[in-house]
Amino acid sequence: MTLDLNTQGNIAKIGTCEVHLPNGEVAPLSEVIEACPYTLDFNLLYFYKIIQDFVALDISHKDYHFLLTRRVDELPQFPSDKLQNLIVFLLGDEWCRTPSYASDVLAVFKCYGSTPTLEFHQSNLYLNSLILLQYIRVVFKGLKTWGVKSKNVFPFPLGYFRQSDLPTVPILERTCDVSFIGSLKNSPKQGLLKMFGFFKSPKIVSRQSMVSCVSKWQGADRYNVDVRLTSSFPHAEKTSEFGDYSERLMNTKICLSPRGTSLETFRYFEALRYGCILVSEPVPNYWFYKDSPAIYLNDWNKLPQLLESLLGDTQRLEELHHKALNWWQNRCSPSAVSSQMFHNLK
Repeated sequence: MTLDLNTQGNIAKIGTCEVHLPNGEVAPLSEVIEACPYTLDFNLLYFYKIIQDFVALDISHKDYHFLLTRRVDELPQFPSDKLQNLIVFLLGDEWCRTPSYASDVLAVFKCYGSTPTLEFHQSNLYLNSLILLQYIRVVFKGLKTWGVKSKNVFPFPLGYFRQSDLPTVPILERTCDVSFIGSLKNSPKQGLLKMFGFFKSPKIVSRQSMVSCVSKWQGADRYNVDVRLTSSFPHAEKTSEFGDYSERLMNTKICLSPRGTSLETFRYFEALRYGCILVSEPVPNYWFYKDSPAIYLNDWNKLPQLLESLLGDTQRLEELHHKALNWWQNRCSPSAVSSQMFHNLK
């Protein structure tokens, strides 16, 4: 992987750009990307590009410092003058907690946000019970940092994970009509839910419901439907499951995106980045979801009727395809996100 050395120099000139590794050590972002860009189970190259564009926007060349971390409880040791200009990218906290160090740094740009969102399904009491239980757990987890200054904590998009830069295939030339490639399993650390064997997570129940509705769809025989279940989320050391993921997704017209452990998933961003028509569960009300062309369902039983309607309307498919590409470019591309960062800090 080749990095832009000129931009690296620009970053080095105005501050540092580092990664807080799981073992507690700190390493330069450029070195971590060269070794493995998925070290924190996020695509660090996406955030690197955002930092590049942000630096280019700030002509004042303020002495910013950047840190990517998954820790909400502590930061590495920094001099006080460095903390004042430290911008933290907080990744991976699906508990929506406010980081304990928020008041000590310039800003925190946080994936999954810091405000829990409660979204119920229609006609699924069991799933809604699990969603409510998980929401209570999330709120309880956040009590530890209740009262911590959070005005400088901003929600941030997850970006894409293992997704190649491929030429966009026109929507009507794609041969897969409907696809879902993902896991039904939840994280092995299920906390309270793991104590009760008869409980499943909202992720498992929602995805099982979605898969069941697709399998019962009578019109599936007329279309090319690709529903493939993987063993788990592909972490940095598990590359085999993602061999042709990008090619499959770029060849997909309609991508199904049920919830994960939280309402936000990489698939949401990846599908729209490739111009797929996205069918998703409702998502939090964050700035980057504004104007999204995703079609939201809070009842997977309505999926068969929706698929029939979409696949029978080529004009709508093309319209949603172009809206998806435009949304990514205007909301979640590195240049668009860096502009929002610049606006937040100013």
